[in-house]
Amino acid sequence: MPYIRRVIEPIVKNYLSLFPVVGPTGPRQSGKSAMLRRLLGGSYQYVSFDDSSNVDLFKSDPVRFMRLHSDKVIFGEVQKVPEIVNNIKLAVDAERGMYGKFVITGSSQFQFMKKISESLAGRIGLLSTLPFQYSKIPSKVREDSLYRGSYPEVVIRGYRNAKEWYASYIDTYLTRDVRDLAAIGDLYDFRRCLQPLAGRVSGILNMPDLARDVGVSVPTVKKWISVLDASYIIFLLQPFYKNLGKRIVKSPKLYFFDTGLISYLTGIDDKNHYEKSPLYGPMFEN
Repeated sequence: MPYIRRVIEPIVKNYLSLFPVVGPTGPRQSGKSAMLRRLLGGSYQYVSFDDSSNVDLFKSDPVRFMRLHSDKVIFGEVQKVPEIVNNIKLAVDAERGMYGKFVITGSSQFQFMKKISESLAGRIGLLSTLPFQYSKIPSKVREDSLYRGSYPEVVIRGYRNAKEWYASYIDTYLTRDVRDLAAIGDLYDFRRCLQPLAGRVSGILNMPDLARDVGVSVPTVKKWISVLDASYIIFLLQPFYKNLGKRIVKSPKLYFFDTGLISYLTGIDDKNHYEKSPLYGPMFEN
């Protein structure tokens, strides 16, 4: 599969000279691993904790594992073994003047950030690796990306079988990340919440209305929104007021990190459907 260079690459290189640990985080399939292998593959060892054998090796003997992976190592999906962050801290503090020792990545912002804030404060440079920026999408499919999305794999494939890709992505997200992030009691209701959220893109987030439409309580919706935000499905844009108090109490606007997810969830199949959809303007804003 061809590789498209990312805007963030020079920033990653710069951070490697400024911090002992660099932490690119972002949603699944946003291209973190591909970018790091391309950028650092010749000088860094790559160890992914998506591979259960690496998880077992670390847990069976953490000291030996860290001795074997002591410098110039990329640890992928570290949320699978959050206890490794303490070992990384010890290795960094033993050679505090050494920069770029470790690169750690994670697809779950909540778990990733929680452990980092406890152990690696002041030692790590954090970065967000999101789907392709508009300028990096090949010109022949750039216009289509407005509604078909910008995840690297679907872009590079020219959006062939994009619907099936997004269906699989949502299923993987629900079965892996959501269960890891929080105890969601009813995955069916949680999934049912995604479609009305997509229909509200670029609008003011009204949680009581959303809760009524889905048939759950407002506290439940608030919990679900925080999970979706923490796992890079949506983000909330807070309003701007000169009065700081108003900024805190007024409702935010809702956006998705990828427009292809909006199209999948709302049934937009092609350009004609997109341009005639009531979501045409909101998706363009997104």
